[in-house]
Amino acid sequence: MPEPQYIAMAAVMAATAVACLTWRDGRPRRIAGVLAWLLPLGYILVEVVAISAGTVPYDPSAQPMSDLGVTTCGTGTYPLADYPICSPLHDLVNWANVLAGTGIAAGAMWLRGTWPPGRRTTAATVLLVVFGLCNAIPGLIPADVDFVAHVAGTLPGMVVQIPALFLLAAVLRRAGATGPARWTTVCATATTLALVLIPVQPFLDLPGGLLQRALYFSVYLWAAVAGVERYRATRPAPLMAATGPASR
Repeated sequence: MPEPQYIAMAAVMAATAVACLTWRDGRPRRIAGVLAWLLPLGYILVEVVAISAGTVPYDPSAQPMSDLGVTTCGTGTYPLADYPICSPLHDLVNWANVLAGTGIAAGAMWLRGTWPPGRRTTAATVLLVVFGLCNAIPGLIPADVDFVAHVAGTLPGMVVQIPALFLLAAVLRRAGATGPARWTTVCATATTLALVLIPVQPFLDLPGGLLQRALYFSVYLWAAVAGVERYRATRPAPLMAATGPASR
């Protein structure tokens, strides 16, 4: 039987899904979208805390992010982990993963109305929802609990963000939003380069942990900036106070 924390995680994701499907577009929904896209920044902070709390050495430049969510201590806690792992704050890391991923998915839907309409925007929104859900999987299914499900659930999330960001960059460029389009292109390029380098990392002795973080964190940073920018770009202009004799 699943532990209560995993049931709670699934309940949070289900409740968020209901809110995404039933909450009508408007200012409160868009504000919630901005806040949701800021949640992944919290995951980055949690990582820093979890690394400092570890009882065995952890090298973020070499080790995968999943190691911080492993629920047991020892060597060989999951396939491919032939080194010691012990992350006392694994519960916090796993919750941060679930909230970050759920936030990306929910924010994509809640901010849908702030992007120029069209099929490209719709496709990008769907891809970002998939990306977010795949990012929640590592917290819901840690590597030492079910390694196959852990990996299978995260694989699509290594790819789908790339076309999503390039599609949104094209949409923004066409709408004349040059600055946001450039920011989106930069982040899309960063996550693409990381994905290209990850498969050859063992042969070129590249820092696998840093590449994985570049893959995901470039999207996290993009979302934090893009969410605020989209809300500010589409919020109604404040009414100007009337002036002159008629206003007195």
